[in-house]
Amino acid sequence: MDTSKNEKQDSSKLDLKDKRILLVEDNEINMEVAEFYLDAVHANVDKAWNGLEAVEKVKEQPNQYSLILMDIMMPKMNGDEAAKCIRKINPSIPIVAMSAQSEYSIDQTIMNDSISKPIDEQKLNHILSKYVA
Repeated sequence: MDTSKNEKQDSSKLDLKDKRILLVEDNEINMEVAEFYLDAVHANVDKAWNGLEAVEKVKEQPNQYSLILMDIMMPKMNGDEAAKCIRKINPSIPIVAMSAQSEYSIDQTIMNDSISKPIDEQKLNHILSKYVA
């Protein structure tokens, strides 16, 4: 049974206009790709270019975000360190690791899930449906 059409239809129904997502990524192209997919589902996107900036944004508004998409390898503060800090501020925000490393395994005490880079639209929509929709 081919379910690919049904999955695609379901993801096209995704509308996150009332949700705010923090996108944390130090690579401009990866940021643009992820933001493009998030814009397609009408999510409100805040951007942070490193882990330290992400922690500061969550400190400023601890209950603002429905989801954080967190790159792992970044300057100033990596994704795992940033997620640990964010968990101390608001432990209930879902944090999804984004990694280009195939061997990256998530620490489930700090990350809820992971998605590989380059970001695949259907996989991202699945993550969004699981944690935000």
